[in-house]
Amino acid sequence: MTITHDFSGQTVVITGAASGIGAASATAFAAAGASVWVLDVDAGRGEALAADIVSGGGRARFLRCDVTGDADVERAVGAVLAEDGRIDVAYCNAGIGWIKPVSTTEPDEWRRVLDIDLTGAFLVARRAFLAMRPRRSGVILFTGSPHGYRTMAETSAYAAAKAGVGGLMRALALEAAPHGIRVNSLLPGAIDTPALRAEAELSGDAEDAIRRWGAVRPLGRIGRAEEVADLALFLASPAASFITGAELLVDGGAMAAQPAGLATVVPK
Repeated sequence: MTITHDFSGQTVVITGAASGIGAASATAFAAAGASVWVLDVDAGRGEALAADIVSGGGRARFLRCDVTGDADVERAVGAVLAEDGRIDVAYCNAGIGWIKPVSTTEPDEWRRVLDIDLTGAFLVARRAFLAMRPRRSGVILFTGSPHGYRTMAETSAYAAAKAGVGGLMRALALEAAPHGIRVNSLLPGAIDTPALRAEAELSGDAEDAIRRWGAVRPLGRIGRAEEVADLALFLASPAASFITGAELLVDGGAMAAQPAGLATVVPK
């Protein structure tokens, strides 16, 4: 049975939407009828994605937004509300990976990862919550990570940020529930995105690295961004109306395979 979702008449805001999971989610929500706002610092890719969605018959607009600055986030959310008058779904997806030992991670590097991955998620979620609260409806999603629970050496900043996203999500879910707003997280493992392929390039043989990362997972492969997007639509839909404060693993079974999976789950 094919599950379909209808987001006609709804406004969806996605950060980090110019590529990877964000782009796949923007495309999927638009295909389901939503008015999609593509937020990213990469104007070239973001504008191209919005144009592709529009040329395919969907509705999408690009807004440059640096999630680390509250003024920028407030401006972007204000533009969405001025145009569409509402936000039904806010997907706090923007983030960067980081692999470097604690001993050589400089304080500025640490702050940058947390500013984007954790503080950025907070700033966007906060503004979305304030916009949704008067209407007593809405869905806020986060991109977390298995690294928030079990990680590996040299991922301290990333693991700390994603652990923080989990705590933020749960606390906000409790605060938002009385207002009819649901809050959940997706925890992608190794997903085929430009960020993961850039990391694979560091090994000297990207395709071999991707093959090895897939082979150690119980399902025998890495995931696709579209598979994460499908679950984002599910969590934002009425089919998930009794789900809030939850984290959904999308990792091909890697977490279930511990301890073998400990050194093989990589940042998205």
